[in-house]
Amino acid sequence: TLPGNRADLMERGRNVNNALWALYVAKQTRLGFREFANQNAQYIVLAMNEQLNKKISFAISIIQSAAEQAGKVGQPLEICYSGGKDSDVILELAKMALSGEQYRAIYKNTTIDPPGTIKHCKEKGVEILQPKMTFRELIEKRGSPSRFRRHCCEVLKEYKVLDYAVVGIRRSESVKRAQRYKEPEICRVYNSKEKVRQYLPILEWTDKDVEDFILIRGIKVHPLYYDEMGNF
Repeated sequence: TLPGNRADLMERGRNVNNALWALYVAKQTRLGFREFANQNAQYIVLAMNEQLNKKISFAISIIQSAAEQAGKVGQPLEICYSGGKDSDVILELAKMALSGEQYRAIYKNTTIDPPGTIKHCKEKGVEILQPKMTFRELIEKRGSPSRFRRHCCEVLKEYKVLDYAVVGIRRSESVKRAQRYKEPEICRVYNSKEKVRQYLPILEWTDKDVEDFILIRGIKVHPLYYDEMGNF
């Protein structure tokens, strides 16, 4: 609980962040707390999370820098879209950072992704690339994949489209990713010769950062992220 009466808090709020301090006022005085919180959720979360503010700004700067590099070779920036919440975050960041002609949001259809993914992509205006063979056709032709036989990934999703791309990889997703990815820019090589410069704008984001950003921006994510009551 913060010190000071309501008038004092409101005065200080003018110099700090009106939404955040007004929330404290509402909570302390028990006046309209729930109503205020519901109406101003995105501003409250953003005001309470200075670190997320910094991460958003940093992510936008990375995306803008990547788009600038892509523009130098006459290409838009590829936004690698999977249909998951992290890809919804990088798509939203791209919309905040760039104009529509500066990027292409691309989903590589693996033919085995969760139900509703294609529809979600279409609702987001994402370009859908169809594979040369379906997952089932690949299995029938080349056998089942394994750690050492990744022919399905090579055909269905691990191939080059554009020279510069943004990917929603986060270090907090797993120990392996934390060890593998140290910098927000890497060179990815496909088929031993095709190089893609990849940018990782949300590399240092936590699960909470992602959830808060989705709340702040009012992002509609894949239906599988919601419970039966429609709660994220």
